[in-house]
Amino acid sequence: GGCRYGGGGGGFAGGNAPFVNSTNGEGGYSYLNPSKALLELSNVEPGVNAGPGYVLIIPSIDGCECDYRCLALDAKRSQVTCICPQRWKLGDDKKKCVPVGDVTPVGTYPTWFVVGLIVTVFFLTVLFGVVCFLLYNRYQQKAFGRLGRKMIPNADLQLDRLRITSDSIMEYNPNYEFGGVVYTLKDLKDIPREQLRLVK
Repeated sequence: GGCRYGGGGGGFAGGNAPFVNSTNGEGGYSYLNPSKALLELSNVEPGVNAGPGYVLIIPSIDGCECDYRCLALDAKRSQVTCICPQRWKLGDDKKKCVPVGDVTPVGTYPTWFVVGLIVTVFFLTVLFGVVCFLLYNRYQQKAFGRLGRKMIPNADLQLDRLRITSDSIMEYNPNYEFGGVVYTLKDLKDIPREQLRLVK
């Protein structure tokens, strides 16, 4: 509108200029964001106030035992109610907030994630144990193999001194007694070469 015929102000948008020859334009417009408002506690009636409007801001109240926030319903704060964040609702006691449907509370993990993590950790622990067992077995086999290779040449070295050479003469004692009973060479048991030791 012109300088003489402007529209009224508004919180969201100003009003239009009048269609008739008048100094009063149309009223301005306010805006209510439904995603930011508590619709169950809001009573919005467009066009009810034709005159100047106002906004009354009442801060939230502390100490009324609400889980999230305590909201005053009138200017004197005589009536209060508890409110919850988005995707949460009031429980049966009207003070605690509980998740709506399958919403997971902040700071917790879904059940499938926890179960999957436990199963993964279990299998990794078992796999680690199997690998350690196989490595230990392999180490033991190598150690026994080295010990066996060490013992066999030593036994051969010790028995080489007892073997008959071309210029030596060895006689066997035919009399073997044990507990008063005489044994022959056939009665004596064979002893493995690895267990023989030469004593000087």
